[in-house]
Amino acid sequence: MTTKTPIKALIYCHTATKLQKGHNQQQEERCRTYAADHHFDVVATYRDEDISGMIKDRPDLNKLMDRLTTNAESEKPEQYVVIVDSIQCLSRNIKDYLELKDTMKTLGCELHAIDRPLRDTPESNLIENVLLAAQEMEDTLEESA
Repeated sequence: MTTKTPIKALIYCHTATKLQKGHNQQQEERCRTYAADHHFDVVATYRDEDISGMIKDRPDLNKLMDRLTTNAESEKPEQYVVIVDSIQCLSRNIKDYLELKDTMKTLGCELHAIDRPLRDTPESNLIENVLLAAQEMEDTLEESA
């Protein structure tokens, strides 16, 4: 009898301001619970703090994407999922979010947001875009105020 190897999970946590101190820990705990509930094996957690979600170039996000790229280019790539607390943790910019999500998919990785299921359907894509557009607009208005 063969046992199924659990899918490896990478957790990404992000907070934009010092006022959110402690939120990365809470995000990680929720993501770990989600991983356990879905029988994923968490192998690494990446955290960016005090960096705007409107900025794509974040140190730990870059490390996560580098890991996925290296894995995809390896002789025997492993299956990974990336777990985020919400899609806004990955990016608060529609263009960047869609690029990151598409790159993950191209690299053979599945994105999971614990606050809502992500499906590759027109309805799910519309909801993601509306949520991100609203967040992007709010962030832009705050920056210009």
